[in-house]
Amino acid sequence: MAKCANCGTEMLNMYTKQGLKVLMCGHIEANHVKNISGIIKRVEVHCKIDIQGLRATFETLTKNSKLTLEALRKATKQTISDAQLLESANLAIMLGLPTDQLAELFEASTKLGYGLGIPTTKAIEALCKGVGRRSRMILDNIGIVFKAKEAYDAYPDIDKKEAWQKYAIKLIKEKAKVIGA
Repeated sequence: MAKCANCGTEMLNMYTKQGLKVLMCGHIEANHVKNISGIIKRVEVHCKIDIQGLRATFETLTKNSKLTLEALRKATKQTISDAQLLESANLAIMLGLPTDQLAELFEASTKLGYGLGIPTTKAIEALCKGVGRRSRMILDNIGIVFKAKEAYDAYPDIDKKEAWQKYAIKLIKEKAKVIGA
C-alpha cells in the first residue's frame, strides 16, 4: 500500500465520478481534491504537515503522564486526523488543561459538539481555548454557560484561575453525561 511521502500514513483510495483513482493522505480533507480531469488515471495527494514535529512535542509534553495518542483517538471515535488530534492535545496541555483528564475531556467535547451539530475539531478547539483561556464566550460554543462567581463559590479554597478551570471542566463532564452517545 502507498504511504504519504510527508507523514508516512497509509494513503486512502478514492475514485472520482470520472473514474480517476486518487490516493489521498488521511490528513487531507476530501474537499481538497478538486476537479481533476484529462487523461490522468491516478493522482496522489500528500499532506504538507510536519506530523513528526507534532508527535515529538506531544511525547515531550506527556512524558510524565499516561496519556497516549491511542487514548485520544478512542475518545474522539477516530473522527479527526492524527495531525489535528496532536495539534489540539499540544494546545490543550500548553494552555494548562489537566493532562490526566484530557482523553475524557476530548470525549466530552466530542459529544457536546455532536449534540450541537459542531464538527469534532471545532468542539475540541472550543474546549481547549475556552478552558485554557478561561473564556465563557468560547465555551458557550459547546453549550457551557456559567458566571465566574459560580466557580469561585463552588471552589472558595483555591485561587480564582484554578477554581474557574475546575468548575468549567466539571460542567463539561456533567453536560456530556446528559447527552450520552
